[in-house]
Amino acid sequence: MDFELLRLSLVKRREDLFSLKIDRDVWLRRVLGDTVEFVHRNRPYTFVPQPSDDGSYISGMIGRGIIVVENASPEEAFQLVTRPAYAASAILLDPTHHQDGQKVALQVKPNVGAPLAILNSLVKQINSNSTNPYTIYVETISEEKDFWNFVRENRGNVTSVTFEFFAPNMFDSEDEFDEELRQLREKENAQKVTMKLESPDGLDLETERVRVAANVATRGTGSIKARTRGKAKRFNSKDRGKRLKISENDNGEEKSMIRSLIKAIFSK
Repeated sequence: MDFELLRLSLVKRREDLFSLKIDRDVWLRRVLGDTVEFVHRNRPYTFVPQPSDDGSYISGMIGRGIIVVENASPEEAFQLVTRPAYAASAILLDPTHHQDGQKVALQVKPNVGAPLAILNSLVKQINSNSTNPYTIYVETISEEKDFWNFVRENRGNVTSVTFEFFAPNMFDSEDEFDEELRQLREKENAQKVTMKLESPDGLDLETERVRVAANVATRGTGSIKARTRGKAKRFNSKDRGKRLKISENDNGEEKSMIRSLIKAIFSK
């Protein structure tokens, strides 16, 4: 089974006297502790929570109704028949606050849909509640080396790079870049920050500032788009999410799969 790795960024909404004061992980457990119905590409979807072994992680299933086409019995000449069914993907989330926290693993199933798009639709439904203390953003975790391969393969020809960041809320980095984003969140109430670099003569991207920006974006708290002269080649980190294959062992038991997933993906 393939799982795509994503990350949630929870940005605190501006507080007032009536704001609910609650930790991010507690709030995530609350909003994902019940069934959530949402719409994705004009189709009804449902998130259903499932109990985990020790409660450290949030686990569940996201699915939708489908129509299955199959053959009838030999006595009915194997005629094609249809019946309603459901397709669902497993989801596992570490909601806690630490260096690699709020990471999500969502099973990849073509008949369910693209993980990033589905999770964005679920998050949109949750964010629609104006009383929430946080706004959730979701982004793919990508390989930083893919961006640098693109830069080096097109050295001197990259004319535009756009970094989009979510104001950091959980990383314990003392990096000045992270601190600047924090200040933009706390003083200007910015939830998203965009940095765009352009030059028709080609950009010099192998600098410390760009290195830090690429590291922040690819860890799942932002995204990168780039293009070369004449738009001949393009790069989009959203299309290059990290994936992990988990073998279906122990007779395919779900608990065994979840244990394997936790061991392979989540760290503290």
